[in-house]
Amino acid sequence: MCFHWFAKARSQKIPISGPILKAKAMEIAGKLGVPNFKASDGWLDKWRLRNNVSFKCISGEAADVNQDDVEQFQTKLQTLLNGYKPEDIYNADESGLFFRALPDKTLAFKSEKCMGGKLSKERLTILFCANMARDKEPLLVIGKAARPRSFKHVPIAKLPVDWKSNKKAWMTREVMSEWLQQFNRRMKAQNRKIILFLNNAASHPNELDLTNIKICFLPPNTTSVSQPLDQGIIQNFKTLYRSLVLKHLITKIGDTSSASELSKSINVLEAVYFIKASWDKVEATTIRNCFRKAGFLETLEHPSDFDPEETHSTGSLC
Repeated sequence: MCFHWFAKARSQKIPISGPILKAKAMEIAGKLGVPNFKASDGWLDKWRLRNNVSFKCISGEAADVNQDDVEQFQTKLQTLLNGYKPEDIYNADESGLFFRALPDKTLAFKSEKCMGGKLSKERLTILFCANMARDKEPLLVIGKAARPRSFKHVPIAKLPVDWKSNKKAWMTREVMSEWLQQFNRRMKAQNRKIILFLNNAASHPNELDLTNIKICFLPPNTTSVSQPLDQGIIQNFKTLYRSLVLKHLITKIGDTSSASELSKSINVLEAVYFIKASWDKVEATTIRNCFRKAGFLETLEHPSDFDPEETHSTGSLC
């Protein structure tokens, strides 16, 4: 049954990754009443050999790192963190998500010329924010439509994320400024003084009058090693998101005629809930380890008292 399902999917050019096949095998085993079956990596390897199937490619972001700037930043970082408790040391960054994209690798017959359909480039932009104490801020998600069709029966205020929109679904200075001002008001209400590390993207403003947030811009071409979110937090989120999407698609593969049709079966509202669920699944240990990997170590000094006369109106290049 598993082979016939796989053969049908490949005849429609639908990419079938290892996790998809293993999940389908578990589903079939359940229907056949085989309680002790485990779709392990070993099972998958034997299945591939038995059926003459191999992995094939169907077709990140990393600028050249300036090592000198990284070392200078690491030297200065601990001084910047002095006076701040872990819960007041934040990192925020946005990342694009092709929320309908299918796997770019697939299991395929060895004799098969591996061709795929046009990959979905429909994207959402997500703003992530977390602190050294492993607290995660609610996500801001940017789409193209102010109110997508799938939101028809759901008030925007009831969504599990903060929804914004523009024609290209990109982060803009206006959207980022609004988010920063809201964040600042929340910190002010809690009488908290925090430091927020951002990369130097054009969409990140440095002229806002923020009384309770000190913005520290990371040196250019260093974020792939000096930004905590880039050390695995965002990647872990995307892995979790893909896992949820694949589980969702497994039930639909048999009822679709092409990869394009399959990818379009995911609507924006479903994606938003998958996004929220995936962010919730990112573990505290992952966040802690990524801050440490980026060189963010807890200081032993006690944080200074909040000085209402000391404003943090502009960002500085750290």
